[in-house]
Amino acid sequence: MTSPALDRPGRAESVPLIGYSAARQRLPRSAYDEAADSEGGIRAHYTDVLEILHKLSVDELAQRAEALTGTHRSKGITFDLEGEERIFPLDLVPRILDEPDWRLVQTGVAQRVRALEAFLADVYGEGRVVRDGIVPAAVITSSPQFARAALIRPGQPTSESGRKCSGSRKSSSIRR
Repeated sequence: MTSPALDRPGRAESVPLIGYSAARQRLPRSAYDEAADSEGGIRAHYTDVLEILHKLSVDELAQRAEALTGTHRSKGITFDLEGEERIFPLDLVPRILDEPDWRLVQTGVAQRVRALEAFLADVYGEGRVVRDGIVPAAVITSSPQFARAALIRPGQPTSESGRKCSGSRKSSSIRR
């Protein structure tokens, strides 16, 4: 299971992917590789990216990775983990999705957005998730992002125009 397209002889010192096929051979045959098929052939949607990568030396790739990290640092693209600010990690080599895989991801993301919107609508509306014992009220109300002012009080007129999610117009079971 070698791939001539990935392992070009005589370029070991300048091609970061030179050991790709050898490393791939140590994986179970069932292991998925987004760039190469099970026979070691390059997937069509990865051809251009791998061709460009083969032109970069290890040093050039390292410089680009450092430039990406520097850009993230200077633009504040960070996140907080247990009180420590960290730079948001991003792979230098992109994951490329073909059309069928993208449709699957797109469908899944849309479903999760609908689920999150329904959850938020319930938390700030009827509050079934708390009333039915699925999520303790303290878990919701202790969150720094919890917007107590957004709770719907019994008898309070509601308007969907100011809300980010659609949902029940009934009052919340979460106590103010």
